[in-house]
Amino acid sequence: MNKIVFFFLAIVFNANIFGQTISVPYRVGNKFGISDQNGKILIPAQFDVVELESYKETYFQGFTFQENIVLTSFIYKNKIVLSNQKYNNYYLSEDLIVATKYKSGRLSSYHSEGEDYYTEYEHLYTKEGKIIISEDVLNVYVNNVDEEKKLNQVLISTTDKNKKYSLFLYDKKLKKITQTFFEKSDYLKVLFNVENDYRDKSIVYTFKDARGNGKQIKIDVVKDAIKLISTEDFDLNLKKSNSREDYFGDGDLVMVEPGFEEKKQISPLAILDIKKIEIKRGFYYLPKKVEEIHSVKDKLSPDYCYILEKDGKKGMYFVQKNALLIPQDYDEIIKIDMPGHYGGFLLKKNNKYGYYISGMSDNYFIEPIFEKIPIIEAQDYFGKNQPLIKLFDENNKFFCYADKTGKLYYSEK
Repeated sequence: MNKIVFFFLAIVFNANIFGQTISVPYRVGNKFGISDQNGKILIPAQFDVVELESYKETYFQGFTFQENIVLTSFIYKNKIVLSNQKYNNYYLSEDLIVATKYKSGRLSSYHSEGEDYYTEYEHLYTKEGKIIISEDVLNVYVNNVDEEKKLNQVLISTTDKNKKYSLFLYDKKLKKITQTFFEKSDYLKVLFNVENDYRDKSIVYTFKDARGNGKQIKIDVVKDAIKLISTEDFDLNLKKSNSREDYFGDGDLVMVEPGFEEKKQISPLAILDIKKIEIKRGFYYLPKKVEEIHSVKDKLSPDYCYILEKDGKKGMYFVQKNALLIPQDYDEIIKIDMPGHYGGFLLKKNNKYGYYISGMSDNYFIEPIFEKIPIIEAQDYFGKNQPLIKLFDENNKFFCYADKTGKLYYSEK
């Protein structure tokens, strides 16, 4: 009986997982809202731009243009959690929303042209829109401590506008700060002991207390809870040198592409010149605009692939596969950037566009069915090999979203 019950529950669980609503930005006239995969409107069209964010969880940012300012909204699980705020952008950090406002200005003479942008302030919210950190701070950092993410607590550290540091314990279940470890210290050093010993997950904070005296505390996880393990006085005049001791750590990721064991002769008919289409992406701190695309000249690597033409029709030969994986059926082949680790080419035929996507299989095609230029936004958005696609119009401006069958998330009114 237990096995039967377990099997039944497993079926229900999987049905719930795969039956969850997949949300898509939907355009009505000149405004955007949110619909489900079938086009049913979930949030009425009211934004000038809606952008998908999908790092660990999917959420949306809505942008409303008003005279000289852009107001932003945070949309999560088909609800507008924060509406028409003056933030530039949001991101999720350990189940909390960090909202950031950037400011333009000249911080230095390093750049000869243009403006610098820097953080004016940050706030912290729950995913229900309840504010946690309302003070205008320069930085909010949320540290989950536990890699297995079993804890209901996180550490929140802030840097205020006077470069003073604070550290709090936040309980995700109670939805409030339950402990202040230190506040408004003008000195801070952080040592993550896991950097020296993978078994040691404790963190050591060195700071100044309210009287200006040096203190050092050690924080660790004890029985599924974040605990203050020790507190001791610390002589700040002692200069410790530790390359792993800092507030944040940065590293360089070096990627080495494997070379070919032998150079292969390429066909004398090989065409290496190719047009590439790119999205003119604005930096996250800049005021949002409607996205545009532009074309640039590019070259193919003869060690990877090249175009072959026959009777005015183009195909593509892939060197490593020793095969013409894109047949000579297309009027034009265009290079395109793809999300993740995939590579892709736009295929143009009879003034319509399709796709060849490498990195998934040898022959994954979306045949030319799109009258507007398609750019893949998320490869497996609707399921395995079921991408979410952005379409750009004849003026190179973003028009609406679509799926691979050609279904447009758009209506005139």
